[in-house]
Amino acid sequence: MMFDGDFAVARHDTMTLSSKFQMSVPKAVREAKQWKAGQVFAFVPRGEGAVLAADLPDRARWIVPTIVQLELAKWLTREVDEDKAALLIAFTETCVVVDLDSRIALSAADFASRHRLAIADAIIYATAQALGADLLTCDRHFDGLPGVRFIANTKT
Repeated sequence: MMFDGDFAVARHDTMTLSSKFQMSVPKAVREAKQWKAGQVFAFVPRGEGAVLAADLPDRARWIVPTIVQLELAKWLTREVDEDKAALLIAFTETCVVVDLDSRIALSAADFASRHRLAIADAIIYATAQALGADLLTCDRHFDGLPGVRFIANTKT
């Protein structure tokens, strides 16, 4: 298992999933990373393990472009079911939802051309840039762009 993309856990520093589906982080890891009780992590499956990304902002500062809502609803409805899609869209409504406006659209056109991004991806990137926000993503085509925090995600 890897934590925050840079700290490999030694063999003796493993975690066990309890019958209540909870994990305890070994003390040596908590102290090395200075994690406290209540620390929030993003959990990203990676190969046979996972990446835990710390230092996430409060949800009131999460930015969700409306194009992301569209992509999530489309994919979840097709691949999972409408109820799960509705739940995730409801969750995104607790974040800062940003509509596509002319300024973001024109910026997205420029980014699509300069970085060879698909239109939806260019809108997502332009939205983050317009708001001065970092884009946290597992999508490889964003890797290396300014303002992107890329977390590699390998399929199991």
